[in-house]
Amino acid sequence: MNETEENSSLCMPYQFNEPDVMRTKFWLIYVVGSLVCFCGILASVFLLSVLLQRQLRRSYLFYLVALAILDIGILGTYILTFVVQVHFEYFTSFAAYSAWVHYMPILYFVQKVTLCAQTYLIVAVTFERYLEVRNTQQGKQTQISEARRWHVVIAVLVWAVIFRFSTILELEVLYIPECEGFESMHLTQALIVSQKWYRQYYMILADQIVRVFLPFVALMLLNLLIVCKIKQALRPPSTTEMLVKYSLMPADHILFSSDAFLLYDIPRRRQSIIGSTQQEDGIETEKDLARDLEVRRRGLKAATNMMIAIVTSYLICNVFNMVITIWEFIDPDMPLEYHHFYTVAADMVSLLVIVNSSMRLPIYYACNPKVRQEIRGRLSGVKRLRRWFSSAIDRRKFSFFHRRRSPLTSFHDINVKSPDSDTALIKVNRRALIHEDTQTVQFV
Repeated sequence: MNETEENSSLCMPYQFNEPDVMRTKFWLIYVVGSLVCFCGILASVFLLSVLLQRQLRRSYLFYLVALAILDIGILGTYILTFVVQVHFEYFTSFAAYSAWVHYMPILYFVQKVTLCAQTYLIVAVTFERYLEVRNTQQGKQTQISEARRWHVVIAVLVWAVIFRFSTILELEVLYIPECEGFESMHLTQALIVSQKWYRQYYMILADQIVRVFLPFVALMLLNLLIVCKIKQALRPPSTTEMLVKYSLMPADHILFSSDAFLLYDIPRRRQSIIGSTQQEDGIETEKDLARDLEVRRRGLKAATNMMIAIVTSYLICNVFNMVITIWEFIDPDMPLEYHHFYTVAADMVSLLVIVNSSMRLPIYYACNPKVRQEIRGRLSGVKRLRRWFSSAIDRRKFSFFHRRRSPLTSFHDINVKSPDSDTALIKVNRRALIHEDTQTVQFV
């Protein structure tokens, strides 16, 4: 009797959420969160199939490939962390709980690394976009190789792993063999978390400042600077005035003129402008120059608008996280005093993170003409494939039907001739049924 009481005293019951909180988490995480995650994963996989084409990944869109992979990782870890937790709590599934407890220490580390890498990759891409806009405005050509972009992505991943490496030590599994069910194992914080220096200097100061505050402020400032630069760069100049002006200037000066920042990559037309003496050539050159300026202006505007949209979506989805983080820093007892509100707020922060990761496809489609063209091509290819399968099935059904019910036995493509000529014009993909007994042709 005493041994049984001693064993029962060792058992720690699992702390399930209150019914009201559990219902809120079920609809917010299990229903809405799962739907957002699955849609986001499908969209990210489809986006990867588009961005992995050679002509796209060799441009600045290479960063979007890495970002899509990180988005898939974030969405997958959200399902395995939060959705599975709500599942075993709401349905009291011990099998799901046992699996969750065993993989969470490693998954927690992967989740933190992907979130940190995603944030700083957006910062790196935004900073590169700012440098490109600034250099272009100053008439300097920015050449960024694919190898350099690889180096940026690898550096961001290495930084994220180093900075978040200690999180792999924060969780551990506590086994209690004397107990059964949910009481037999628990996911607890490791000893390092209880250390005052680690909790105060890393988990609060370093983590919140480096992971939340610095990227948020940096992206906000870079976004404002890019908007200001792009407004100056996209100011529509007078093409005739530029032609007159630059035809009187040496060729080297054109490279460093702030008004001619869009002309550095068309030296052939620049030479024709300087050496042109005929009015007709001047008119044609003016039209070509205006066309080139418009093409470059649209490309610069599309690339920058896409980056602005990505950064803006990140800032909007992380404003609530900033508010909660500041509140926690000012009032450390807030999670205990407002437990229900804090739980729902933390779930909302996680939901906004996956919403941000799921918005890439509509953002790219709306802001980038190249990506939009490729997506439309893929969708049209899917439609053509579906029509081909449907027509193939219809042909087989139609052929089987007529073989059983009529002497019409075969399909043929026919050549249509012009009434004014004896030569065949086209080969029409139109079905003709040939009666074997009468050799008459019937179109279908």
